[in-house]
Amino acid sequence: MITPEKFNKIVAKLPKDKTELAKVELSVADDLKKAVAEAKDMINKIKKFEDEIKADNKLNSEFDKQFKTRVKASNKLINVVDNFGKVIRKSEGDLDNVGIKAFNIAKELGVDPKNIKGYNEAESLQNKLAVSPNKLLDLFKGFSWL
Repeated sequence: MITPEKFNKIVAKLPKDKTELAKVELSVADDLKKAVAEAKDMINKIKKFEDEIKADNKLNSEFDKQFKTRVKASNKLINVVDNFGKVIRKSEGDLDNVGIKAFNIAKELGVDPKNIKGYNEAESLQNKLAVSPNKLLDLFKGFSWL
């Protein structure tokens, strides 16, 4: 870039009738040089943003694939837990039926059902089985995605 001092020296050496034209030409050339440099800088910035956007899109595509795979796996596990819940409820019902039968027989014989070996444990297990299906489903963590 030409300093004002150099510019004035150049202008002083020019013939007086062409001085104004030279000033305009030099000024325009300087402005044009500056505008070209700014445009080149802007093109470089645009290229940088394009590269960043492409890299971001690539990461998001990979994340999308992983996310879909995880959702599918989680849904499969939820279905397994749901079906397993039915099995748990059946086991709970079977244990309940045997417990009721033991209770009724003990009452008929005039014996405290808690004196029957395994009765207390069966009662405790039945209570645990009763809450297990919901407990399993509650273990799934909820996420809030942006």
